Amino acid sequence: MTTVAGTTAIEAIADLLHRLRVHGHDADEALDRDRSRFEADAERIAK
Repeated sequence: MTTVAGTTAIEAIADLLHRLRVHGHDADEALDRDRSRFEADAERIAK
């Protein structure tokens, strides 16, 4: 990731986590669930 792309991605993720928390969701739980989904998708694509 380039510096600009990396910074933009981090800002977007942080914004989404803040929005989740404001709306009463657990940001850590969302990250855990999303990481699991990402890993499953990555494994499926690699096959």
